[in-house]
Amino acid sequence: MSFDDAPAKAVRPPPPAEPVEWRQGESEEDVSLEVTVKVVLPAGAQWRDLHVTVGDSQVVIVKWKDAVVLQWRLHDEITNDVTWRGEDGHLILEMTKKEGSTWTALLSLPLVDGRSAGWKSEAELSLLLQTETQPLPPVPAAKKKQSMAVRPEEIETSSSPGSSAAAAPVDGSAPESTAETAAVEAVVERNVIQEAPADSDEAAPEVKQHAASEKATADRDSADVDLDALLDEAIDEAEAADVEDPSKYPAVMHELASFAEELTLMSTKLQELRDEAAKATAATTGEEDDAKIKDLHHQIAIIERMIQVTHTVRETRTKPQTMAVFREIQTYDLLKSRLNSGSLDDEEMEAFASDEERNMTPHELFQHGVTALREGQVPVALHFLRLGAIHHDHQMSVGLLHRMYTELRAPAKAAYFILRRANSERDIDAASNVVVAELFDRGVRHFPPLLACAIHYYQRAASVGATSAMIGLAQLYIQGGCSRSLSDDEVREANKSPELFQTWLNHAIVRGNPDAYFIQSTLFISGENGTAKSAANAAKFFDLARKANPAKMQRAAGLLARIEELKKEEAAGASSSDLRGASGASPVAASRPATAAAPAATPATASAPTSPATVAGGSQATNQRLTTTAAGQGTVAQVGGGAGGRVRAMEQHAPAARGAAPLVATTRRQGGMLGSRWKSTWERTARWSAMLYFVYALSFPLRVLALPYFYGVVQSFKDAIGQGGGGSMSSSGGGFGRKPGGMF
Repeated sequence: MSFDDAPAKAVRPPPPAEPVEWRQGESEEDVSLEVTVKVVLPAGAQWRDLHVTVGDSQVVIVKWKDAVVLQWRLHDEITNDVTWRGEDGHLILEMTKKEGSTWTALLSLPLVDGRSAGWKSEAELSLLLQTETQPLPPVPAAKKKQSMAVRPEEIETSSSPGSSAAAAPVDGSAPESTAETAAVEAVVERNVIQEAPADSDEAAPEVKQHAASEKATADRDSADVDLDALLDEAIDEAEAADVEDPSKYPAVMHELASFAEELTLMSTKLQELRDEAAKATAATTGEEDDAKIKDLHHQIAIIERMIQVTHTVRETRTKPQTMAVFREIQTYDLLKSRLNSGSLDDEEMEAFASDEERNMTPHELFQHGVTALREGQVPVALHFLRLGAIHHDHQMSVGLLHRMYTELRAPAKAAYFILRRANSERDIDAASNVVVAELFDRGVRHFPPLLACAIHYYQRAASVGATSAMIGLAQLYIQGGCSRSLSDDEVREANKSPELFQTWLNHAIVRGNPDAYFIQSTLFISGENGTAKSAANAAKFFDLARKANPAKMQRAAGLLARIEELKKEEAAGASSSDLRGASGASPVAASRPATAAAPAATPATASAPTSPATVAGGSQATNQRLTTTAAGQGTVAQVGGGAGGRVRAMEQHAPAARGAAPLVATTRRQGGMLGSRWKSTWERTARWSAMLYFVYALSFPLRVLALPYFYGVVQSFKDAIGQGGGGSMSSSGGGFGRKPGGMF
């Protein structure tokens, strides 16, 4: 089943989005930041008339009079000191990051659920999930009437882990023999475990009353119930909707057999513990025996709870597999793992050891945990990190806990904490959701490789502006499934969507993600995904990626060689066309995506995504807005379609070469401070001064040789004005000499 219910048809992917040009330092010590934005000023407006402010340490607001020209929320915090200048129709902002960490994107702009291009609703994801998993057949009514435990010898012969019945074929074929099939069905039918005998002293009154009622009902029914026939009927009913797909039959049988085996083993262990507890109680002699009996009863309680949870999971698996049902099953799965580790708590618990710990902030708890970890005190570190994660939902504590429990081989605890934070509805944490999506993509313990689940968590992270999640979504759509998906090639091919791949890549491009720039550059080189080859566009996107993350892109310098090869191919193709007398546009021009001109002012519409001004907060007069960049929109305007109200202020061509001199004098915010033009003037002055000093130092030997002649000239001048201290100067042999009795 493909993503779209409509008949398959060839749909051209949207054109690549116009990127935003920005630059950051190569090292963490360099906190400089420069952003270049194309801005169209109205007639009579000057760059010095613009007013730039910084709000909330992240929001950059550019105004002309009362109109908002630009309003962006940046990836991280900056200082309030902003310098700007105008060159060739571009506004260049020079800023300073508060911290030296490398930014993974320029902008932090959320998406709007249901109104952003490429967004999949939970109903759509549930439909996709139902193509990846199928519900189990309903629990036969006979199971509720027949309290029959599976005999251990049946498990050993028919559903042990190494038996052929448990290892059902996965190639779509039927079981090898009808005897093995009947054995598996018999085990499955009798997977209702008999707990405490109804007539025993251990049984609760409710159990005895229920057993009596069940016995009366069973007496009225036929004594000879064909359990195998009931199972066959239930499976036939479950597969009636799709009898053409025989591969589902062994998968369903294998899961049912696993339930039967698990319940049987727990039932056997439960009876052993009860017998042992009864013997210990009868022969108790002291405190040691009391402790042993207490431990046995604790184990009994755990197994009884596990049996109850397993039955609940079995019942839940009969429901249609929606995203909500899957999350419920996943919660039970983690609860079973926690029970298996010896805990009867439904949730992870961690108590404060003192009032001092209770009064600590989440960051202080995290710092104490990190300090203890550096000192090798792992239990102490876990204590503080668990306090921060459980009581405060502290994202950094959750992330570190997940990594620690993964290293400690405790996948259930690791999954519990990261899922608890990712599913929180109080606030969406991008980092936790990205981690969970990647776990589903890889298909690890507690996270089966389900495409619908990976999309769900990537979308949650993307909704708060995480560009790494947008690139992850693009990868899923171009693969047609998870990295470790068990789907066959036909299903993966049907699930591929070049349109959604480019759409989510565009979301990352307009937010200034360097990795998205790099991916788009490779597409212009390879011509994949419907992208026309273009050396010029490939070089443009690679240059932008190198500016945005110079340290990372140094490792991708080999891409330049591929761009040069493409340039030669295009030049050779153009020469061949000229020789044949062909006319038309050049290959580079032909490969450029069609664009729409950016209007000077575009009113917002109800169907338009959230603008950056809306994200950052504050109102504005949209009819006075000069222009808004495409990076401020939740979606990318497509040529020939798309919702109205999407504004493009960055034109779809490479920026023109900047001139040496600014158009107008540079203005700096507040206090009449000098702008960047004066900065460049002082830089040129410093360079010339350094050059002159270098020449002066280099001419030292010449100055030593010329010193006597210099003093001679000075002395002759003094003699001429009557201030000399000796005889007169005379010229001899083409030079100056001193008569006896003088200086020389």
